[in-house]
Amino acid sequence: MVAESASNFYEGVTQKEAEDFYAAKIVANDPRPVSYGLNSKVVEIKGIVAEEVYRSGGKYGAAIDNIISWLEKAITVAETETRKSELELLIEYYKTGDLKKWDEYNVVWGKEY
Repeated sequence: MVAESASNFYEGVTQKEAEDFYAAKIVANDPRPVSYGLNSKVVEIKGIVAEEVYRSGGKYGAAIDNIISWLEKAITVAETETRKSELELLIEYYKTGDLKKWDEYNVVWGKEY
């Protein structure tokens, strides 16, 4: 699937390498596991399989910094504290690429709507 994929989520890695890479990230008995690979590209660099995370300072960093800038402006006009909290979590996610922050954001957002 990786070799034949039309997407660009993998570069220079085999199906097995991608599966092994993500399997090593799984935390046993995690009550709230995250969706690994949601915000990244898996690549092979000098024989090492690595992940390029979409975040500020990472892959697509300049574009994500622009998103962050607009979200920071949106905080100043948030209609409720909950919406302000949602935006703050989303900004933290974009700054760090931390998938647990993405989950936290979605939980707060889901409760609001």
